[in-house]
Amino acid sequence: MTSQQTGHRRVWTNRVARKTGLALIALIAVLSFAALAGPLGTPSHTVFAGAELRGDEPWLEMNCPAVAVEEGEDFRLHVVKKHASNSPIRVYWYTDPGTADESDYEPLHAERQVSNGYQTQQGVMGRDFGTKEDMYSELDETFTVRFENSVDYGHDGESVITIKDDDGVGIYDLEITSVPDVIWSAPNGGGSVRAYTPGDVIEVTARFTDDVTNVNPETSERSDYAAIHIRVGEDRKVAELLRGAGTDTLVFGYTVRENDLDADGVSVEYGGPRFPVNLYDQFTGFRSNGENGDIGLWPVCDDHEAINRFYRGLGDDPEHLVALSGL
Repeated sequence: MTSQQTGHRRVWTNRVARKTGLALIALIAVLSFAALAGPLGTPSHTVFAGAELRGDEPWLEMNCPAVAVEEGEDFRLHVVKKHASNSPIRVYWYTDPGTADESDYEPLHAERQVSNGYQTQQGVMGRDFGTKEDMYSELDETFTVRFENSVDYGHDGESVITIKDDDGVGIYDLEITSVPDVIWSAPNGGGSVRAYTPGDVIEVTARFTDDVTNVNPETSERSDYAAIHIRVGEDRKVAELLRGAGTDTLVFGYTVRENDLDADGVSVEYGGPRFPVNLYDQFTGFRSNGENGDIGLWPVCDDHEAINRFYRGLGDDPEHLVALSGL
């Protein structure tokens, strides 16, 4: 090899080395910049790109944050995509009790729903939910409908549902509120027994959904026959209205008599139809007037409505025994 050829090779080698070095420096610079800028520079819309390719829809919301519905009616909720995509909507539906329980609405637990083609294209998927009708007066009650996305990320949603009662004014809650006296105590602190004895008054508090009066709106006369029925042992007793007329909380009372006995505890009859139906005593629960069959109570808020006679009673209450006499 001549000296001239050697010189040319040396020049070519230097040029290659110089270009390779510059390329390596550029590559290192690019990698360094990517390492520093990558976490900050990634566009937010690409974070879920992989999810979209898998067919998952990560960004969903419910467009009905609160709903009021009458008892027994259906209602509809919607799940909406928060950004445009071709992904199906996949969710699981749940219902959670509040003041309402599962006897008041359609219970759901992980009920799966997937959007059809039209819903997927529009980005909205709806579902109907139901509440249950009954015959009892109740306060407005609430429960929650919620959905969970079919994947672990994204926005789940919930809506509080208010069930508005449509059964008119009536009793929604009963409680025996009087406290019997101690009639026997075991020696050395071994326990005691409480029971009503003759002369004691068993008081039952009835809470109504609105104010109730014993003044007849047609005659303006005060009734003296408003009462409910309770059970002492196997016997039906009449607990007369003691106080509370004009409010939503009425107290009824029965005075224990000689020979009354209840070893299982006093109970309160439910309000409902008697079978067979008698002309003037159609319902258990409330006592009826023999002349016209009314119960001597009327709603304050509406003079033309009658009290709803249906209500839930109370079973035997072991905290409210009745004894023949003190021991």
